[in-house]
Amino acid sequence: MGRFDSRRWWTVLPLIPFTNALNRGESYHKLVRAAAYANGGKLRVRTDQEQQLWSECSRLLANCIIYYNACILSELLERAERRQDYQRADGGVVTNFLTESGTVNLADESGKQFIYTTLGTATGDLAGALGVYIFSITPGVNGVVAKVHHHWVTDAGDTIYLQDATANAFQVGPYSGIYAVADNSYTVNIIGGTGRFAGATGQLSTIGVLDTKQGKVVLRYQGTICFGRPE
Repeated sequence: MGRFDSRRWWTVLPLIPFTNALNRGESYHKLVRAAAYANGGKLRVRTDQEQQLWSECSRLLANCIIYYNACILSELLERAERRQDYQRADGGVVTNFLTESGTVNLADESGKQFIYTTLGTATGDLAGALGVYIFSITPGVNGVVAKVHHHWVTDAGDTIYLQDATANAFQVGPYSGIYAVADNSYTVNIIGGTGRFAGATGQLSTIGVLDTKQGKVVLRYQGTICFGRPE
């Protein structure tokens, strides 16, 4: 078949596995043509049989390229699954408001004033204990806006470091003192931790209800965590 130009088939190779059914056939024929591109694109055949042989050899070579590419992608997927770098996190949180106020020393700021705290438990993938410092609560659109800082320790004893967050809570109908969070109105970024969560990143979004009259918070969290090292 002549000299094979690898630079050409490599440019069309990524088109094969990821195209939809409508374009997959066209992409395959592009790869076959690229695999057959030899002798400056000119055929060296004298008979119909030689031309048919040239065509079938091109198809065979294209199929080998696709198979080789699929093996590489499968191996990469298996490695990623074994490493489990990314993990979905889902669960619930139940905390109570505590009538505590004062100052707290944070990693980037000392003597920061807080007006409330909460303390409770988390279930699910990040099961453990959870506490929140509430720095401020101000009126928002149809509700309130709270600036918060989290402390999260899992049942295994690992600490999850979380970036300070903003919780936008909206008034629930005519019920005074009852607020809801949803639609990414309360998201928290993971910025590291200890143990399993050392170097981890990710984001958790929450939905749920805050009952300021009874001093209770019930939330459900979900998100994705990217671990800093293989498990």
